[in-house]
Amino acid sequence: MSAVTLIVTAAGRAALVNAAAAGTNAVTIAQAGLTSLAFTAAPGMTGLPGEFRRITAVAGAAVDADTIHLVIRDDSEASYDLSGFGLYLADGTLFALYGQADPILEKSPQSTALIAVDVRFADITAASLEFSGDGFLNPPATTTVAGVVELATNEEASAGADAIRAVTPAGLKAAIDARFGVNAASAFVRTLLDRANQAAFRLALSIRSAALKDEGAGNGLDADLLDGLQTHNVPAAQAGGSWPSIPIINNAGATDIGRHLDFHAAANNPGDFAVRLGLDAFGRLTINGALIWTINNDGAGSGLDADLLDGQDSAFYTNIPARLGYTPWHAGNDGSGSGLDADLLDGFDASFFANIPALASRQ
Repeated sequence: MSAVTLIVTAAGRAALVNAAAAGTNAVTIAQAGLTSLAFTAAPGMTGLPGEFRRITAVAGAAVDADTIHLVIRDDSEASYDLSGFGLYLADGTLFALYGQADPILEKSPQSTALIAVDVRFADITAASLEFSGDGFLNPPATTTVAGVVELATNEEASAGADAIRAVTPAGLKAAIDARFGVNAASAFVRTLLDRANQAAFRLALSIRSAALKDEGAGNGLDADLLDGLQTHNVPAAQAGGSWPSIPIINNAGATDIGRHLDFHAAANNPGDFAVRLGLDAFGRLTINGALIWTINNDGAGSGLDADLLDGQDSAFYTNIPARLGYTPWHAGNDGSGSGLDADLLDGFDASFFANIPALASRQ
C-alpha cells in the first residue's frame, strides 16, 4: 500500500522529547495493537479504540528522512478484519496510531497476517525510531536502502517529477529524446561535448575572435544599426521628410543627410564638407549643387548641351555674313598686305616655288 500518515500522540511526542533530553537519539517501538473498529486518529488518544490484539512481532527500519517501513506479523489462528493499528513503546505508551473506514486486510485462521506498511511522519525524523522485534522486511527502495521498486513508464521518466519510481534504459532514452530530440545528440554534437574549454569549443566550430566580443550598443557589433544608429526613420525620409545627419563613415568619410551625401576631408562635421553628392528637386544628380550631365538631362535650357559652342547651336554659325551684315573675307580685301591671302606661302604665290633649282641658283 502507499505510505500512510500516522498520527503521533502527545504522549509519544513527549517520549521523543524526553529521549533527546536524556542524550539518546531514538525511542523503541516494541508492540503493535490491532483493531477492527473504524476510527479517526487524534493526538490526544492514549489507547487504541477497539483494540482486540497486541502483537510483539513488529519489525521496521527507516528508509527515508520521514518514512519508515513497518512489518507486523500475526501467524496465530485468529480471524479478524483489520481497520487500524497502534504502535506502542516498551513502557506501554501509545506512540502513534492509524485508522480508516475500509478494512486494511482480512485474516482467516489458516493464514498468516503480514502487514507491511510504509509510514510517513509529517514532523518527526524517521531515524528517531527503533524497533525491538526482528522479522522479515521488504522496504521500498530509496537512495540509501535496497528494496522494492516500481518501474517508471516512459511518460513518467520524461516528465521527470517522480522521485520514487526507477527509470529503465528505455525510459531514459525516452526522457532524453523528449528533451533533446530523437536519437540526440548527433555524432557531431558529441564531438563538442568533451571539449576542455571555451577556446577548444570555438575552435571546433571554426568561430574566431568575434565570439569573444559582447554584442550591444557601443561594441560595434550591432548588425541592425548603421554606425550605431537605428534606421527606422528611413521610410519617413524617403517620403520627403527631413533626414538627420547620420554618419556612415567616420573621419575622412561621408555623411548621409537624406538628399545629399557629404564627403569630408577631415573629421565629421555635417556643416563642413569637401564634396556634396546629391539630388535636386527633380531627382537629378548634382555635385556641389551643379547638375551632372547624363543623356537624361541634356537639352535646351539645361545648361548641359555638349553640342553647343558658347551656348549656341551650330545653326547659329551657318550664315555668318547674314548675321554680321557683311562678308568678313572676299576678293576685294584679299591680296598682298591684307593678311588674308590664304593662297600664299610666306607671302609668295605658288608659282614662285615652281622652279626650285632656279631659285637656288639665285642665292
